[in-house]
Amino acid sequence: MRINRKKICVTLQRIIRVIPFLFILVMLMLHLVLPDKTFSREEMRYLAQWPTFRVEKVMDGSYKTKVELYFSDQFPFRNFWLHIQKGSNAKLKDIRCKSIMTAWLCVLNLSFLWQVFS
Repeated sequence: MRINRKKICVTLQRIIRVIPFLFILVMLMLHLVLPDKTFSREEMRYLAQWPTFRVEKVMDGSYKTKVELYFSDQFPFRNFWLHIQKGSNAKLKDIRCKSIMTAWLCVLNLSFLWQVFS
């Protein structure tokens, strides 16, 4: 039996296209199912809660900002994502510091060689 590679490739492409939508759908479902947290031990602060609806707050725009704060604070597995961000920032900072140090060492060596040979 011959395997049709083109069909397999098309099927894999369709699956890969659906994965981001499934991730967003799962995160939405988790947000609706999981209870709201009130305090973050890692940040040592109280997390935003769902704001009370008032027409005045909607008109001046403060309701929108409070809803945005609520969603950013109550994001599912928020601490996990924060740890990933901190780890990646530390790695990037470490790489950047190494490259900056290497550049300065090169500059110092060139200036030293310039003084020796001039």
